Amino acid sequence: MGQPYHATQTSWKFITWASPIDGTTQTTKNYHFAYESYISYRLECEANGLMPPDYSSALTKSQPLAMENIIYGITRLAEMSNKLTPDTFQTSVELFGPRMRSPGSTIDTG
Repeated sequence: MGQPYHATQTSWKFITWASPIDGTTQTTKNYHFAYESYISYRLECEANGLMPPDYSSALTKSQPLAMENIIYGITRLAEMSNKLTPDTFQTSVELFGPRMRSPGSTIDTG
């Protein structure tokens, strides 16, 4: 629940009007997979000393989330992650460009 793609179903940027269900689902899956693959790649590069430890530092310097119970903790984490969704989805479009869109997409991703 701490990853924006897991806390929000999709973005208006990913709507495929020619195929609202299948096309939108495919576009969202494409950007989601690309995003997670990129994060994994960055963390691997940092672990091997090929890039500065920007991403791994963010993980090691983060503060734990106090929780009264597991349901409270999951709900709070999802709420916090959901606030990051617009920026995460916009950054995905900027980083990966329109090639992640499903066939038949007509909306401008810029």
